[in-house]
Amino acid sequence: MYMLSVKKGFTLIELLVVVLIIAITLGLSAPLFRKTFANVQLSLRAEEMSGLMRYARERAVAENALMRFNLDAKSGKYRLSKKKEDGEAYEGLSGRYGREYSLGEEIKIEAQEEAIDFYPDGEISPAKIIMTNPNKKILTIFTKSGLGNAISIVEEENKK
Repeated sequence: MYMLSVKKGFTLIELLVVVLIIAITLGLSAPLFRKTFANVQLSLRAEEMSGLMRYARERAVAENALMRFNLDAKSGKYRLSKKKEDGEAYEGLSGRYGREYSLGEEIKIEAQEEAIDFYPDGEISPAKIIMTNPNKKILTIFTKSGLGNAISIVEEENKK
């Protein structure tokens, strides 16, 4: 008696259909991933900026010195500086927090203030910084004087 052996597996056509379905799915979902990535980048940059501001406030109180958050909205760059002992000028900080930070080309920023001052008593000069990404997602960083959470990030509705 002869036994028929049946080979199990997939045909080339079946494999091509599966590959085609995967390719179509990836092609349709790629724009969604890009949009999500841009939104995450915006949130990370806003958190980085507000974290640096919180550090400036803490350092101003700890060192009993006037600290300044310098912002160049056109280039999207910012950094911290400290008022010199002579009281006339500011100098950039040294070390990790003294470097110049950049938002990148995709994130646009609007601010009326070029500098935000952090005083030794914990006070902060009021400011409003609006950050927008290519998806038109808007995050606004507010600073206000007083105790507690003086630096906050607020997500706003898209401007259309």
